[in-house]
Amino acid sequence: MIIGLTLYVGFLFSHMQNGRQKRLECFLQLIRFIESEISCYQTPLDDIYRRFEGEELEKCGFMAVLREKGMSAALAECRGALCFSDEEYRLLLDFSGELGKSYREEQLRGCDYYRRMLENYCNAGREALPGRLKLCRSLTITGGLLLVVLFI
Repeated sequence: MIIGLTLYVGFLFSHMQNGRQKRLECFLQLIRFIESEISCYQTPLDDIYRRFEGEELEKCGFMAVLREKGMSAALAECRGALCFSDEEYRLLLDFSGELGKSYREEQLRGCDYYRRMLENYCNAGREALPGRLKLCRSLTITGGLLLVVLFI
């Protein structure tokens, strides 16, 4: 029973790491979408948020809050569900703070900067993901085996 439980916990941690990376990638898509909509059509933010479809951000409830209250409020409310690191969260919070508060050219420069920074985080996350998954699984299995040995 203990081994089964630790396997399940390892699976949950692996699932969390996969979901975290997918949400980060979805955020990158959102920034690209915002950038293209501002660049090509000068679309208002409310319309951009309403038209964007990001499955991973929908699942964690971020998109519903984003459409209702805006990006800063959505980041604050969904911080735990997003599971981003402090640096990633701070980057997105800075992006949301600048969004919609300047002229078109300045917004496009900001979108470009934050998109490039988030691409770096996504690339680093993609490279580190296999190692993180192995670490999650091996630590939980090892912990379960140690508990079994301890109870024997």
